[in-house]
Amino acid sequence: MTKKVLPWIKNKYALTVLFFFFWILTFESTNVFRLFEYRQTIEQYEDEIELYKAKIVTTKNDIEELKDPVLLEKFAR
Repeated sequence: MTKKVLPWIKNKYALTVLFFFFWILTFESTNVFRLFEYRQTIEQYEDEIELYKAKIVTTKNDIEELKDPVLLEKFAR
């Protein structure tokens, strides 16, 4: 196995490519870790959007109910 790995270590092009990928994946502004954090934040915001949409529907239904004078008077008392 060391015979297969040793030529890779000696190849300057392979080392350059490996270093480049390592640099991109860890040190750039859009590295893998930040992309994972961004994905979690997006999912959290999507959940909040669904929650607010449900609240909007509930509020619209309450407004429609209050248009009835009898229910409006009941709510006011």
